[in-house]
Parts: sequence; structure tokens; C-alpha cells
Amino acid sequence: MAEKKILKKDKNIFVVKPLNFLEEFIEFIKDFGVIGLALGVIVGQTTNNLVTSIVNNLISPILGKLVGINDIKNWAPEGIKIGAFISDLINFLAILFVVYILIRFLLVYILTDDEKKKFEFLNKEDKEEVIAKIKKIK
Repeated sequence: MAEKKILKKDKNIFVVKPLNFLEEFIEFIKDFGVIGLALGVIVGQTTNNLVTSIVNNLISPILGKLVGINDIKNWAPEGIKIGAFISDLINFLAILFVVYILIRFLLVYILTDDEKKKFEFLNKEDKEEVIAKIKKIK
């Protein structure tokens, strides 16, 4: 198999270096943060599974007992699956809350001040300026 030449970044200067398929793949993983993305997906899925379990096994039964329904998830008066919708809504809100807590933790305890600036929201004057520009466009 012949090696093909591609542009590879080397000390902020693009130079042509021969790379084989394996080296190209390793460069792709390094440059695009594939491992971090994969870990994020895995952690997100496990968090989803945990929150779903908490909702299905703790919150829904307690809520069902409070309103007098044995299994709120299977509650379907007149064939309308209201219980499944309520359970999914609780699940969604619980996942949203967990994500909020993780982001707050990240912003408060882990990120440096320079990294936090990327997540700062617009101040009042900037908000008014953006709103004025949007109104002009309409």
C-alpha cells in the first residue's frame, strides 16, 4: 500500500508529511477530541439510565401513592396514556436538573477564570443592544 501525502500541522506551519492510515486515524482522534466526545456520550447515557431508574422506581410510585394510583406509568383513563406522559415529563425534568447541576459545578469549581469568560452571559447593556438590533431587522 502506497503512502499518501496529506497536510499535517507542525508547529503552526502546514508541511507535507507522508502518513499511513493508522497515523492519520490517530491524528484524527487527537485533533477532533473523539475520545472526549465518546466519554461524554457514555457518561450522558449512564446518567440518563440512572435518572430514569430513579423516576420509575422511586418518584413515580411515591407520586402514585399520593394520588391513589398503584402504577402511575400505566395509568391510562379512557385509553389515553396520561401516566406514561407524566412519567416521561418527570424524567425529562430530572435529567434537565442533573445537567444544570453538572454545569453549575463545572462553572464554579473546575473552570479557570479565563475558561469561565466563555460562558458568561450578556450584561444588561449588551442585551438591550442585541434586542434593538433584532427589532431593526424585523
